[in-house]
Formats: sequence, C-alpha cells, structure tokens
Amino acid sequence: MCIIVAKYFDGIGWAGAKNRDRKYIPTLDFLIEDVGDVERCMMHDQVTGYKEGINSYGLSILNTSLDVLEDEPDVESGKAKNSPDGQAISEALAMKDPLDAVKHLIKKKLVGCTIVFNMEDCYLIEASDQDGTKPYEFLVKKISKKNTVARTNHGIYLPWASFQRVDNDKEQTLDRISSESRLLQAQEVVETANSPQDLVD
Repeated sequence: MCIIVAKYFDGIGWAGAKNRDRKYIPTLDFLIEDVGDVERCMMHDQVTGYKEGINSYGLSILNTSLDVLEDEPDVESGKAKNSPDGQAISEALAMKDPLDAVKHLIKKKLVGCTIVFNMEDCYLIEASDQDGTKPYEFLVKKISKKNTVARTNHGIYLPWASFQRVDNDKEQTLDRISSESRLLQAQEVVETANSPQDLVD
C-alpha cells in the first residue's frame, strides 16, 4: 500500500513525494540511464521489476496501485519479475513533456493513481481494470497550481476501483479503511506543507 502527494510551491514548482509500503520485502536499487538526450533516474524494485522516478527534464512519475489484489499474489507466486507497469513508466520517463508521458501511460494501460509532473505542470491519472475483471477505464485531470494531490489505494474518480467495504470480506474492508485513513492523513500533510521537505517528513 502506498501514498503519493504533490503540491506546487512558489519559487520551486511542483514537488511530489511517495511512501511505498508493500507486504513483501523489496530489494531496491537506483538506475541511471541515458535515452537519447534524456537521462532518467529510477527507483528499481528487483523483485518485481517495477520502476518510477525522474528525468533530466524534471519530468517525474509516481504511482499508487489500484490493483493490489492482483499484484501482491504475483509476488508470492514468483510471476512478478518484469512489471509491465514499471516498463511503461520507464518508457514515459524517456519523454520531455508531461502530457506526452500521460498519453503513453494511457496507451500502455497503466493502472493505478499516477501523478505525472514537472516544475510547471501536473497531471493526475486514475485508471483501473479491477484486476482484469473490467474493461480498462481511465480519467485524467490537469491539476491547478492552487490545488494539491493526495492518493492512496482506492478509487476516487473511479469509485469501484480497488478495495471496497464488503460485508463478507473482512480483510478487504480493513484494507479499504486503511486506505481511507491514510488518504485523510496525506491530505492534511500536503495541504499544510510549506516546503517539499514537509511532504517527505
């Protein structure tokens, strides 16, 4: 389960932060790669192949899962070696313009809540196929500099996406309550933050 936030700071631009919390123990490294005249720096999960990060043009991509019910079992079964989401994000990080990156991620059917931003522009994508049980659906919004972004692991634009409160599924209901409570805390943090460091702290 993860949290992503973003806020525009005068004199600095858009800044984002993420807390990544999964049920398995990850092995992480950082990859620095050149793709043409674009250098990208990516957090790389060696267990799943998942990647996200920033490039030399200031383009940044952070994502929280809306398909946790599907991707956690993939780790346990050993099927999660080459994350298609990580591949799509790494390809998008070879681009210079945030909107081009957004279009690429949608074309690749990236699921989850994703923020794509540079100093001046920020986009929020919410997309899901509900663990492969529904057609791929997405919604994209450009975020005003007066607004903030906070997302966890349940759908807002797509309320059916990810964890739900289900009478006969205590674990999923508890996961939904956790996601809702983390979102409330994240919203409070991002709205009151006076600096990018406040987001991280």
